[in-house]
Amino acid sequence: MKKRILIFMHDFRGGGAEKVAILLANGFVKADCSVEIVVLKNEGPMKSLLSDSVVVSSLNCERVSKSLFKLMKFLLKKEYDLLISHMTHVNTIATLAAIATRSTNKLCLVEHNMMSKNYKIQSSNSVKLAYLSTKLLYRFCDKIVAVSTGVKDSVTRFTGVSREKVNVIFNPVVDPVAMKNKFLSVTHQKRCLHPFFEQGVPVIVGIGSLTEQKNFELLIESVPHLTKTRDCRVLILGEGPLREKLQNRIDALGLSSRVDLVGFVKDPAEYLILSSLFVLSSKWEGLPTVVIEALATGTKILATDCPSGPNEILVNGKYGELVALDASPENFADKIQVALNTKVQKELLFERAEDFSITASTKKYLELIG
Repeated sequence: MKKRILIFMHDFRGGGAEKVAILLANGFVKADCSVEIVVLKNEGPMKSLLSDSVVVSSLNCERVSKSLFKLMKFLLKKEYDLLISHMTHVNTIATLAAIATRSTNKLCLVEHNMMSKNYKIQSSNSVKLAYLSTKLLYRFCDKIVAVSTGVKDSVTRFTGVSREKVNVIFNPVVDPVAMKNKFLSVTHQKRCLHPFFEQGVPVIVGIGSLTEQKNFELLIESVPHLTKTRDCRVLILGEGPLREKLQNRIDALGLSSRVDLVGFVKDPAEYLILSSLFVLSSKWEGLPTVVIEALATGTKILATDCPSGPNEILVNGKYGELVALDASPENFADKIQVALNTKVQKELLFERAEDFSITASTKKYLELIG
């Protein structure tokens, strides 16, 4: 009999957690499961990545905090083996609904990031309350997944749940075969995605939401130091609340011809394939999907040694360069030079990416059902 999987998430916006949820849903379909995603709103750019075999149901709610009773009603009508919920404020509603419907044994909560750090930067009182409520609610759930060992440590410290309750399952990021085929296709076609790729100088790519966490200001401020000895271009893919601030900093440094805020890109793999280097400048992470995508495209990598994820993915620098979290823009530029000059064996990067395959991840989740 087919395993019946429900996935609860906010919507199909362009975030890392949403992309992971979609890839996980697609992986369950390939594993011959019946899969349904329930969202607050059936909207967002990531929906185009979803398999046609995945059913989508909408609660038609504007806010997570108002979705509890609709989710309870939805769960009471469904027969399912596993309910997977993503992100802390969504997880709390899922837990309350599972308690009310006496189905906590079927609930799996997924944490993608460092809980204490995320709590500190929240401006919404309702989201802060959701974080604090995990100290009680997470004790009712027997299946908690952290996307890295660092995130597991964060979950246990913040919520007080025992380490035995928390499973580490790497994100389902790549289909290695499909990614290799894309690599060969893009490499042979030399498709021009952006004028920077046509200027005969190294192109550095950064990917992520334009937020404090991603710390793109460090990457931008390193460019004047870098270009003293090496001309280069920088593309930053992503959207977020700091767009205006970052653009102002680019303009103030006179970098408008060298640094471009591209905006949200549904599939950044082609940019990674054509780039000379992928850079992660984050202050903190959970398990940064983009670093894994860079591995899967055979792209050189430089990442801050932030908590948590980069060190775990890159195995202490074996598969990419790591730079100190407190590096100055000048030091960051020096590490970029080192990374650009380092030769890598793409096959080794491809092999490491397979540890984060969709197949491997979905298998681990299905083992939680028993």
